Amino acid sequence: MENEKLYSYEGVLTFEALAAERLTQVNKLLTEIGVRCLSHPTWLDFKYSGKDHERTTVGFLCQLATVIQNADGEIVCEIEEDDKDVAFEFFTIADGLLFKQSGHIVRRQKEKVMKS
Repeated sequence: MENEKLYSYEGVLTFEALAAERLTQVNKLLTEIGVRCLSHPTWLDFKYSGKDHERTTVGFLCQLATVIQNADGEIVCEIEEDDKDVAFEFFTIADGLLFKQSGHIVRRQKEKVMKS
């Protein structure tokens, strides 16, 4: 059986003030995926943690990008899988598109810590 992955998304996006129609679109998208977050005409504070098998959250972020067009900030996704190091995905929005950067932590060898 494949190991279960746990996806934890968190971040704040800021953007130019959205017209009422666009803000309604954002709230509708949030309702459709069932994620609670704080939203305002100029920012979105997003947090979700779960299995996200279908990567529904990434689909939401793609749709969000088409609505808000450009945003400062990023949504960070931490991916935990049994017996593996944590992986990361960093999502940003520009020109109506969603961009992703993947990353991971590189560990060096253990060092003995001496009291000063």
